[in-house]
Amino acid sequence: MALDSAGNLYVGNWFASTIQKFTPSGVHSGFATNNISGPASLAFDPAGNLCVANYWGGTVVKLAPDGTGWIFASGMSYPNGVACDHAGNVYVACAGSSTIQKFTPSGVGSVFVSGLSSPLLGGLACDSAGNLYAECQQNQPIIEKFTPNGVGSVFVSNGYAEPSGLVFDSSGNLWAANYGDNTIEEFAPNGSLLLHINTPYSPYGIAVQQVPEPVSVTLVFLGTAIFLMRYCTVFR
Repeated sequence: MALDSAGNLYVGNWFASTIQKFTPSGVHSGFATNNISGPASLAFDPAGNLCVANYWGGTVVKLAPDGTGWIFASGMSYPNGVACDHAGNVYVACAGSSTIQKFTPSGVGSVFVSGLSSPLLGGLACDSAGNLYAECQQNQPIIEKFTPNGVGSVFVSNGYAEPSGLVFDSSGNLWAANYGDNTIEEFAPNGSLLLHINTPYSPYGIAVQQVPEPVSVTLVFLGTAIFLMRYCTVFR
């Protein structure tokens, strides 16, 4: 899922292969179906286009604000996460090849990081400095940080059970949806834990309203049903 600058929420429907749009008041409409095949992760680029990682299609599709779409990148092995930096570069986690691919704004691709152990669904995010954060499965699930030139280090390693969604808020703090133990957590830029919240279900994706304050957190839960919830509001 991803929020645009106007507060509209976009959600990938994996089973129906569609992108759904929800206004801030909760009004729902279909946004896109063409070239969508197993949308696993969504992210906005600096131009306001929505990037969609198609797990089954092996592609990244870009959707303009009016829903017009085009294939931005193809030929990937099970892309299951996508993130964009402020320069317009697009990063794609590929479960089938255990790599993260990098695409320039013009679509030129290269291997950014290789040899990862099964990147999980949805776990990519870029901070304002251009560092990339990815949830990876090593001996245990971790969140790893990569500099713009691909140098990696462990950002968070303790207390995780399948983090499945990452997003930054306007203060530069990283939020993680932790699918394996029904929690969401907030981390400072140095990796220290700021907030730990238990949820009644398994959060599979997360979006954070950037402005205005207070921070509003929306989750998508997987269980006996799939549903959205504006889960909590955090006052500073």
